[in-house]
Amino acid sequence: MAAAGGALVVIGAAVAAVDRVHVVVLRGVDAWNGPYVPPQSAGLVRTGLASEIVAVGALAVLVALLWRAAGAVAGWTRARPAATAVAVLTALWLPTIVLGRSAIFGGRRYWWLGDDAMIAMRYARNWADGLGLVWNEGERVEGYTNFLWTAFMAAVHAAAVPDRLTSLVVLLANLLIAAATIPYLVRMVRLLGGGGFAVGMTLVAFVLSKPIFVWGVSGFEATLLGLLVVVALVRILEDADRGRAAPTTVVIIAAVSLVRADALVLAALLYVVLVWLVPDRRRTVALIALSVVVPLAYHVARIAYYGDVLPNTAVLKTSHWGGRYEAGVVYAVDFVRRHVVFVGLAVLAAAAGTAARRAAGAVVAASIVYAVAAGGDAFSDFRFFVPLLPIVFALAALATEQLAATAAVRGGVAAVAILTMPTVVPGYAALAAPSGFDVGNVEIALTLDHEAPAGTAVADFWAGTVFYFADVRGIDLLGKTDPVIADQRPRSDGMLPGHNKFDFEHSLSLRPDVVVANLAVPVTEGELARRSVGPYAFTGLLFENETFRRHCLAQPVPVATWRTMFVCDWSPLQPAVDDWRLVRRS
Repeated sequence: MAAAGGALVVIGAAVAAVDRVHVVVLRGVDAWNGPYVPPQSAGLVRTGLASEIVAVGALAVLVALLWRAAGAVAGWTRARPAATAVAVLTALWLPTIVLGRSAIFGGRRYWWLGDDAMIAMRYARNWADGLGLVWNEGERVEGYTNFLWTAFMAAVHAAAVPDRLTSLVVLLANLLIAAATIPYLVRMVRLLGGGGFAVGMTLVAFVLSKPIFVWGVSGFEATLLGLLVVVALVRILEDADRGRAAPTTVVIIAAVSLVRADALVLAALLYVVLVWLVPDRRRTVALIALSVVVPLAYHVARIAYYGDVLPNTAVLKTSHWGGRYEAGVVYAVDFVRRHVVFVGLAVLAAAAGTAARRAAGAVVAASIVYAVAAGGDAFSDFRFFVPLLPIVFALAALATEQLAATAAVRGGVAAVAILTMPTVVPGYAALAAPSGFDVGNVEIALTLDHEAPAGTAVADFWAGTVFYFADVRGIDLLGKTDPVIADQRPRSDGMLPGHNKFDFEHSLSLRPDVVVANLAVPVTEGELARRSVGPYAFTGLLFENETFRRHCLAQPVPVATWRTMFVCDWSPLQPAVDDWRLVRRS
């Protein structure tokens, strides 16, 4: 097997080299020095059918090798699979963090996160600078939903880390958090009654999971939330064995509720499981009552500070939108479809398992129902289900270990489950390469920061990277930080929450100096018509707005980026923009 596997890997590498491997391997050193510019298609790399087929074969060999490394061989210690999983996870994540989320501009390397995470970074920096937990100075709008993660980001800024490096610190923290999850995941599987096989299958799935990887190396809070959920379940299961709840257990569950606003649901479910499994319920309920004091105090303070019960982003994504349940069903069904073997096995484990397994399954099921009610997510790769995936992997591994009669059958079931779920490979190079969108947005931001006076008003659909790296006043065209837009009805039939509400008349009434469109001009009428429908209809509809056409369309800034900046005729910037120079990637 080793010889055949080695040959397959070599063939796969040779076939994929044209489109995939050279991006990470052959140009790694050049990427550090700056000359390699990724394609402007979001960093995606074209791949052929042959390379994908061979890469799947290589993944099968990798799964087999990792399986052995993860402790499926009898006699290995419990520490060995965890250490191996940490090493593999680091090998996958670190190159992406160092090279795939950074580029050189003006002779200096800048790191960034996913655009929505960069919204939280702007809030965090303003908080650290003494301006308050706001997106724009003096405007109290809750356009973030990840308080605990934003507080960590604020601590990074308070430590005087340069803005070009703050994202690197956050990304490395996510790597450490993901690595710290692994030993707790091993412990959770053991507490649920699993042996070495279940541990190995769970760890291989965790390390190779594309959703866990994507959101981790994009700097989102899902990694932290996943760790806290796993730790909380471990503590709950240990408390159940002891017969009494420990104070640290309820503290951890309370922390879950502060990571994201909607993690209140997860925290409530974990509290219910704690009461369900621990016999001493009077003590448990008393501890729960004490532990919710801090979250309640936070929410009281939050409501007093912002003047609204719900975060503005929650209003934006759920209010006045009848289609959100349909969108939520599509989101949940897609998750189940993409993880169908794991979900099916997890259902078997929960249905025919111990009370602890049923409780873990109930947490997953109830969370999926909540995601449906909330309308799902605008992004692929199942961000809202990332904290649940370790539980799904563990339950499925337990079912496989228990129900499969022989080692060969168990290995076959595990291989099918892993090969049919979204994995980091094949396609690692595309995931690890810098996104052309992100590189372009940093170019726009640094150009604005260099050329426009401080405080220039800029309107944009992307509310993160541009407004983090540019010292400007932001106008969010999609309403994440604008309560007027958030409380309206959708303006298009798009089914992506947070992307179907916009009010260009309102946004332009705020008198932006610069409007950043999502298209590069010139653009044909046919292209505008195509871009005026569907989930991103706002892209083309901006060009149909009469105020934009009358006051802004005729003055594009003469710099070549993947999008177009327009200076409106009411702005004092208009005469000077002809001299602007793009801060381009080196």
